[in-house]
Amino acid sequence: MRGQESNVKYLNVPTVFLAGTVYQPKESDEVCIGAKVKLTCKETGEKWETETNYFGDWEVEWLPKNKKIDVEISAAGYKAVTYTAYTDMDHYVDMTYLVNA
Repeated sequence: MRGQESNVKYLNVPTVFLAGTVYQPKESDEVCIGAKVKLTCKETGEKWETETNYFGDWEVEWLPKNKKIDVEISAAGYKAVTYTAYTDMDHYVDMTYLVNA
């Protein structure tokens, strides 16, 4: 209704997140558990680290908005994968397939 304001307040809502899933080489069709995921903000130099869970998934919340984030994914026995993601909005950055070293 016009002229009325809401009393609803949202607390602890994350700003922006990046998330993805890491797989072993495509031919194996298996997720990679415990892969290291490192994020670095190009503009500020801030860093975040996490690991993939039992389902090969990773997620990092509370990232700064509208920044370029370098993502590096590594696991023993595989070549590291790097790419840049943007935090203009929440992103599932898709599946990453590792390649044997």
